[in-house]
Amino acid sequence: MNVWCAVARAAFVGATLVWSGLAFGQAFPGSDRELDSLHERILRDPSNVALSVQYARLAKARGDYEAAIGAYERLLLYDPSLSQLKYELGALYFELESYAVARNYFETALGAANLPGDLRDSAKTYITEIDRRLAVDRFTAYLHAGIRYQSNASAGPSSDLIRFGGQSLSVDRAFAKQPDWNSYGLAVFNYAHDFNANDSFEASLGTYYARQFHLERVNLGAAELQAGPRFALPLEQLLGASIKFYGIANALTLGDRTYLTTLGGGVSMRTKPTPTTIIEQAFEYRHRKFYDSGDYPTASQQSGDLATYSLSAGGLVYGTVRWAIRTGFDWSQADFAFWSYRRPFIDLGMPMAFVVPWFGSNRTWILTPYIGGSYAQYDAADPSIDPNTTRRDREWHVGATLDAELATNAGLRLNVNFARNDSNVANYAYRNFSVSLGPAVRF
Repeated sequence: MNVWCAVARAAFVGATLVWSGLAFGQAFPGSDRELDSLHERILRDPSNVALSVQYARLAKARGDYEAAIGAYERLLLYDPSLSQLKYELGALYFELESYAVARNYFETALGAANLPGDLRDSAKTYITEIDRRLAVDRFTAYLHAGIRYQSNASAGPSSDLIRFGGQSLSVDRAFAKQPDWNSYGLAVFNYAHDFNANDSFEASLGTYYARQFHLERVNLGAAELQAGPRFALPLEQLLGASIKFYGIANALTLGDRTYLTTLGGGVSMRTKPTPTTIIEQAFEYRHRKFYDSGDYPTASQQSGDLATYSLSAGGLVYGTVRWAIRTGFDWSQADFAFWSYRRPFIDLGMPMAFVVPWFGSNRTWILTPYIGGSYAQYDAADPSIDPNTTRRDREWHVGATLDAELATNAGLRLNVNFARNDSNVANYAYRNFSVSLGPAVRF
């Protein structure tokens, strides 16, 4: 797989993970026993506030929102003045996407004089978000900019020797691995319009640009537009099922010259079998056209077709810890067989949210360690590189991202990443360590 296409894809996938709430419910050993024990004690003492709250918090941490709601609502029957429980119920119904009920609980909680100030501010934020989600037209954006250091910004080979014409040669200094800094900006925009209660039109635009401090030939720009309708599926076995048909257009610049354009389309199916579960499968096709330039005189050899199947899912591990996965398979059919490949891939992440006191208010920070890899098997040997060796690449990467909220919908994003590609053709084996930091906002 082309390393620059991989970098652009990683930028957009990373931004998508910021927005995603993918989750699988998962039980832990002893959790059912503890819940059952608490439930039996509540039946013997239904007005015991401490027991019911303990039961509800444990149920919520395990993703059993209905059980938590039942516990809180039983308590309100005994004492309707418990404003904090009304706030908790609003938050739970929000997770269940029962927005009208959630709004009612939040507004009732706000009407109580004894609601703590931090929960009061949070309830107002929830109501604002409910209004946005219930609007016929919805627009969201994520903006991030910063600086990045890379130990191998040029994606130069790890070895001092490369293959050319079937022989080993010393790598030209101009193409050797070189460290560099860059400044970058990322913007992702999403728009949705509801045709009715079940069907909608969705569009997303992602843009990215990185400008190197010294290696201008690897300045990288990318844009991707997706748009199409989503229709609900009346499947009782698959709750929340929907299907989306969409068009795709991409453009990528390298060294500030047009490097790649694509046109294509896709179809995806999304299901939400539980309140904490979303699963999405997609099949996408792109016709790719690469362009030659002074720095990349043979880029057009990669032109052809790319088909991708992907499965995305994720999960609630426990409490505020989640996991996410994206796996799939690429089929690339290029005009030149030595650029055609088959590539399975997988990425795993575990977002962990925690609350940090920040200048008199509580802010949510999210730490996401991740790991991923792929294996690319090419169809033929490149005679200009090594006519006797068909390329095989094993790529893997590991890192962590910290999203630190410092104000409402604004904060800092820190990423540390190590990537390595092991190839049986020395020209394509490389290692790169990178660190990036910059502000991020969403609205």
